[in-house]
Amino acid sequence: MSALLSNLAAAFVAIPLLGYVVVFVITKLATKQHRRAVKTASDLSAPLFIMSVYYLISVIWKTPFVWTVFILLLLLGAAGAFARWIVHGKSRFFSKFIRVYWRSTFLLFFFVYFLLMLIGLVRSVWVAF
Repeated sequence: MSALLSNLAAAFVAIPLLGYVVVFVITKLATKQHRRAVKTASDLSAPLFIMSVYYLISVIWKTPFVWTVFILLLLLGAAGAFARWIVHGKSRFFSKFIRVYWRSTFLLFFFVYFLLMLIGLVRSVWVAF
């Protein structure tokens, strides 16, 4: 049983889009609301994309760049907090900021994941020839 759960977790980290689709389908069937399903799926699959980006960086460049991921997250948060403070001031700052930060983290790592997949593919083809 633990091997099954371990393999399932590894599959979701290796292919985070699979986790997104599974959460989306389950939420869509449960709530019948497309927008809520998209938001829930992006909220719950963001950690999968973060972990997979870290592992892709480690595999492509053969060095763990965990600090790169943390610095990227901190810079995204600082830029978002500053922009939100400039535009909206202090009213309802924290609750809205956390939600916007988490969803923008999902978008950033979603695109970085596909960029790293492309880099890894090109690099492996380049090494083969």
